[in-house]
Amino acid sequence: RGGEALEQARKIDTIILDKTGTLTRGKPQVTTIVPAAGYDEATVLQLAAAAEVGSEHPLGEAIVARARELGLELPAVHAFESITGRGISARIDGHDVLLGNRALMDQRGVTSDQLTEQAGELARDGATPMYVTVDGQAAGLIAVADTLRPESHEAIQQLEALGLDVWMLTGDNSATAQAIARQVGIDHVLAEVLPEQKAEKITALQAEGKVVAMVGDGINDAPALAQADLGVAIGTGTDVAMAASDITLIGGDLRSIVTAIGLSRKTVSTIKQGLFWAFAYNVLLVPVAMGVLYPFFGVLLSPVLAAAAMAMSSVSVVTNALRLRGFKPPMNAEAILHPPLAERVREYAYLVAIAIIALGIGAASLAFAQPDHALMGRSSDTQAGDAHGSDQSPPAALSAAQAGVSVDLAAPPSPLTNTPIRLSYRLSAGGAPLTDVVVSHEQEMHLIVVRQDLAQFQHVHPSRTANPGQYQVDVTFSEPGTYVLYDEFTRSNGQDVVQRNELVVGAASGRANLAEDRTPKTPSNDARVSLVGADGLRAGQAASLTFRIDNPQTGQGVSDLRPYLGAPAHVVILNETATDFAHTHGEAVGAVGHGTGGDARGDHGAADVTYGPEITFHHTFAAPGLYKVWGQFLDHHGQVVTADFVVRVDQ
Repeated sequence: RGGEALEQARKIDTIILDKTGTLTRGKPQVTTIVPAAGYDEATVLQLAAAAEVGSEHPLGEAIVARARELGLELPAVHAFESITGRGISARIDGHDVLLGNRALMDQRGVTSDQLTEQAGELARDGATPMYVTVDGQAAGLIAVADTLRPESHEAIQQLEALGLDVWMLTGDNSATAQAIARQVGIDHVLAEVLPEQKAEKITALQAEGKVVAMVGDGINDAPALAQADLGVAIGTGTDVAMAASDITLIGGDLRSIVTAIGLSRKTVSTIKQGLFWAFAYNVLLVPVAMGVLYPFFGVLLSPVLAAAAMAMSSVSVVTNALRLRGFKPPMNAEAILHPPLAERVREYAYLVAIAIIALGIGAASLAFAQPDHALMGRSSDTQAGDAHGSDQSPPAALSAAQAGVSVDLAAPPSPLTNTPIRLSYRLSAGGAPLTDVVVSHEQEMHLIVVRQDLAQFQHVHPSRTANPGQYQVDVTFSEPGTYVLYDEFTRSNGQDVVQRNELVVGAASGRANLAEDRTPKTPSNDARVSLVGADGLRAGQAASLTFRIDNPQTGQGVSDLRPYLGAPAHVVILNETATDFAHTHGEAVGAVGHGTGGDARGDHGAADVTYGPEITFHHTFAAPGLYKVWGQFLDHHGQVVTADFVVRVDQ
C-alpha cells in the first residue's frame, strides 16, 4: 500500500496465519458421515444440507455441495438462524434441527456423548466435526476437512528461517487445529477463536512487546488485519480483507510473504548503505576541501575534482539501489539460513569495489590537485586584502535587461498619498513566468522606495502570489512626489537583478539638492548613529565606512543589536539624481553568539547573535559627487532603526 508498509515488513517478529483460506485452500469437503442410532447417512446429510442452504459459510457450502452430488432432495426450511462462531439452527418439516460444534451443543443442553469419542478421532485427523441434532436429540456427525495448500509447509519453514514466531489462528476445536498445525510444522496455535476475538488475540501479543503481522483472506479477518502492525491479505480472498491490509499477495502462494519480508529487509539495507556512502564522502572530503591537509602537506582539493567526487557519491548510491532490480526470493529455508557463497561474495564484492574506486578518486584528487605555487602567491596577496574586506565591494547587480528578464510593474493610474497602494510585479523570461527566484536575506524580493529628492525612504518586501512569477506589496506614501522604486531579487543561477521604476504620487517632485551631512543621527531613544571613515572618499577607489551606534542617554556603545534580515545592517546608497543605486550589507565587528561560546561573525542570521557598537560596510563610488547613505539596524526591542547621511566623493 506504500513505502511505510514495505519498511514495516522488516520489523515484524511474529506472524499469525488464519487457517481457512490461508494455510488451506478454503474449499472444504465432506469426508465422513457418522449417523446416530435411528438415522442413516443420507438422512443426516439431507437434514444438514437443507439447514445450510441459507448459509454462506465454507463448511456449509461443502455440505450442500455433497448432498447435491448424491442427488438428495432437500426439504424446505421454515426458519433459519446463524449462531456466530458455533453453527446454525433451522425448522425443517416441523422439526428443530441444530448443526454446529460442541460449544453449540453444550449451549443448547444437547447430550451427544455417544458421538464425542468419534468426533475427537475425526478432529485428531484434521477434520472439523459438526454435530447434527433433531428436536434436541443427537442425529449424527458430519466431518468436513479443508486440504492444505501444497506450499504451506515450505512457507512455514521459510518464515521460521527468517527468525519469526509463527502462529496459527482458527475457530476450529483444539484437536483439529493441532492436527493441521502438525501437518505444516506450526508450534503455536490459537484455536476455538470466535471472529470477534481475532483482533483481541493480536492485541494480547502486541501487549507482550511483539511486532505482529496478520495474514488472512476473509471478511472476519478484516479487524485483525487492521489491528496488526502489518496486515497481509491473500489476493484470492475478499475485497474487505484486501482493503484492510497493508500488503496484498498476488495469488494465494504464502511464500510471497517471505518475498515481501526479504525485499523489505534488502531495501532498507540498501537505503542504509546509500546513507553511509553519502555521509562518508562528505565526512572525508569536505574537510580536505576546507584545507585541513594544507598545513601539513600543502594539499588543496580542486573544485572540479571535488565535484567529480560528489558525482561519484551519487553514482555509487544510485547504482547500489539499482541492484534491487535483480532481487530474487529465496528458493527455500536453507537458502535463507545459509545463503550461497556466490551470493555473499557478489554482495560484498560490489561494496568493496565501490570503496576502492572511491579511494582511487580520492587519491587522484590529492595527486592532481597540488596547488600552483605561483598562482598561490597571487591568491594569497589577494586574500590578504580580502581578509578585512577593506578594498572589496560587493559585485554589482544586473539590470533586468542585462539579465535577460522582464520585470513589469502594475500600479493604480493616479495613486494618492496616505492610502495603501497595491504594487504588483510580474517577472518573466522568454514569455514564461520567472519562477527561479530564491530567498536572499530572508526574503525573495526587496523593494527600496525613495522620493526623487531623497527625502523619503522605505524598505519593503513584495510577497509571492498564487500566480507564478507575480509578487505584490502595499505601500503608503505619506507625501506627494515622484518616487523611485528599486526592485531587487536573486535567481537560482546566482544573478542579482535590479529593476528601476518611477511612480508619481499626487504631484511630481524634482531631484535632490543635497549638502554634505555627517552629523550623528538619533532615530530612537536607544540609538545614536554616527558614520566614521567618510573623509577623503575617492571615485573608483574601494572605501570602508563604519557605523557607530551609541546610547544617546549614557553615551555607551550599543552592543545588543540583532540580525536584520540576515545581516548586521542593510545599507542603501544613491547619488543625487537617484540613478546610481547600491544595496549592500554591513559586517559586524566583534559579534557575539550567546550560548555558543564562540565568535559568531559568520552566522549573521542566527537568532542568538548580537552586534555593535560598530558595523562596517564597503563600497566603491563610481563617480564624484554627493551620495545619500541609509543604514538600517534592528535594536534589542526588535524595532528597525534607520539613519541617513550625505557624503562627498572627490575625483
